Amino acid sequence: MKILVFKNRKTIKEKYYKNKIFIYELIISMNKSYVSKSVNLFNRLNKNYLFSDYIYRNKNKISICVTIYKYNIKIFSFYIL
Repeated sequence: MKILVFKNRKTIKEKYYKNKIFIYELIISMNKSYVSKSVNLFNRLNKNYLFSDYIYRNKNKISICVTIYKYNIKIFSFYIL
């Protein structure tokens, strides 16, 4: 398994991860993680997890949004599996 680690959105955009299915993992320093898949990884991150309005609207519905709202996205590590 190859794991790619990205520190910022620019790297993901430059790599042009669109229209390909990716499995990714978000890890919190408190030994919690979230594993999911996406067809357009850049949109998933930019329009969902890194967009505060989306997080706020879904903070009681979607488990990852609950966690991001509680702990802040800045403490997560992001991996493409």
